[in-house]
Amino acid sequence: GADAQLVSILIDWGTKAGVRGLIHKNPMKLSARQSVLESLRTSSAFPILILFGVGALSKHLFKKDMWGGRLKKPDGLAKSDLVLVDYFANLSVDKNSAVKFQSNYWGKLPAMLGEAKLSCQWIHIYVQTPSIPHYSDAKKIIRELNENDAHQVHSLLQERISFRVLLEALRTYLRIINLGFQIDKSEIQEFDEANKIGVSQLIRQRVRRAYFGAPAIQNALWMALFAELGKHDRSTGPCLYLMENQPWEFALLSNWRLLSNEPIYGVPHSTIRVWDLPYAVGSGSLSSSSPPRPDQVLVNGPASGRQLVDNGIDAKDIHQVEALRYIAVRKASQQGSRGSISSDTKTQLLVIGEYEEAMVVTQIDLMNSLLLTHSDPLQIIFRPHPATTT
Repeated sequence: GADAQLVSILIDWGTKAGVRGLIHKNPMKLSARQSVLESLRTSSAFPILILFGVGALSKHLFKKDMWGGRLKKPDGLAKSDLVLVDYFANLSVDKNSAVKFQSNYWGKLPAMLGEAKLSCQWIHIYVQTPSIPHYSDAKKIIRELNENDAHQVHSLLQERISFRVLLEALRTYLRIINLGFQIDKSEIQEFDEANKIGVSQLIRQRVRRAYFGAPAIQNALWMALFAELGKHDRSTGPCLYLMENQPWEFALLSNWRLLSNEPIYGVPHSTIRVWDLPYAVGSGSLSSSSPPRPDQVLVNGPASGRQLVDNGIDAKDIHQVEALRYIAVRKASQQGSRGSISSDTKTQLLVIGEYEEAMVVTQIDLMNSLLLTHSDPLQIIFRPHPATTT
């Protein structure tokens, strides 16, 4: 599969560059059925890619969670002071109080908007997480949120899926396939020659999946869903969205001018690191072939701003704002963590958990090995990723 190809490329590069490394295998073993499905999923054969693409779209027709017990249908954008688009995940819920929207992405912002009595429309993208494992669970929470808040209206983007939306997604998918056939393969081959490393086969496989497989149909669905928001001409305020340069964001940006004449702001919800490749958007000059961009990018510190400038964003389009997300973290560290660190511990190591639980297992194994081999006192502080249950 793709992982085996990547391992082969890394070994070849290390041999040529004189670099030694350690490659950890995924500790999760797949069953025979899972192995076959994984081989099909990573296949670059055109018929299989088309099959998975159409299958990814048609599955929405058979989801009971998607069609049963629909919420009040949110056709377009309601008139509001502010529109916010994010993932319906990483929530902080106080079960002992009335249901209120508390997001670890936005920190105190939802509460501040409520205190200001600003009318806000939240468009949430449902993603499966351990805390909200089913789409029906998300719909229930959305319903309770709307019953308890008169100023902030919440809805799920996927709630707008209909036969019309799926048909439009299929049309867009066919256009993406047509673009895929126009890709110049010689440019991919030239990448090998320029970088002295044979990655063209891996890139070609990724490109084929992006234009013909399930990722293509998912991107087409994003376009159709955000286009559905603009079916009704309703005035609305500016938009804030979580910025990671994911495909759905480009679909939102492409359709925003159909929804409103107000500006749209990208908000990276965490610090931007040099290795965060999705933020490497290229040249700062815009052209007809450039990906759509927000009017402004709001960052939580100068380091993130500098990284975005290095990645091609014009400095005048970057503004620093208060990092509300980290206020609770700062208070917790001030209140409880000072007395927990032993004064005779010379070395302290902070480990940030991975998103994939299989990788978390590898991290824990490495930490255990380090404790056994490290001669000096060592304290390891492990912070799991919010999306994991580890």
